[in-house]
Amino acid sequence: MLCLSKEWLAEVQLLGIIDHPNLVKLLGYCSVDRERGMQRLLVYGFMPNRSLEDHLFNPSLPHLSWKTRLQIMLGAAQGLRYLHEGLEFQDQGYAAPEYVKTGHLKVQSDIWSFGVVLYEILTGRRVLERKRPHGEQKLLEWVQNYPADSSRFSDHNLVTSPLCLHLQLLCLRQIICL
Repeated sequence: MLCLSKEWLAEVQLLGIIDHPNLVKLLGYCSVDRERGMQRLLVYGFMPNRSLEDHLFNPSLPHLSWKTRLQIMLGAAQGLRYLHEGLEFQDQGYAAPEYVKTGHLKVQSDIWSFGVVLYEILTGRRVLERKRPHGEQKLLEWVQNYPADSSRFSDHNLVTSPLCLHLQLLCLRQIICL
């Protein structure tokens, strides 16, 4: 548990110095160990346009167009790239231990998580939806069962062009390969 605490603290300190237009700024944190109860709080900057989750899953908000979704995916990819390639520390004391040792953050786990977010953006579905039929509850399993049928993955609240369906299929195939 203590090791996990040190890793979490190192990650939080790293996130606190990141400054990129496509990443929400971490303003502060609090970590309290009440006899190993481990309560943690992260404080991020205000997002005036709300979160991606709100825009994808809140029915009271307008649906995101394909153009907007593509811009979001590109911005997220640029933010992730910055975390792995463009981040330079002025003071090594702020860097996470794994970054100091290897010069890299956890690329594989970040890419996997990014792929999951891409699925959500492309399909308009949450990663886990318990109210769906058994074979459709887990988004990743559902997509893997129908890898060649891109029309199945489209957010049906949008008018989808054949080009968008083709792009979607290419993205899904690439993510499945990860």
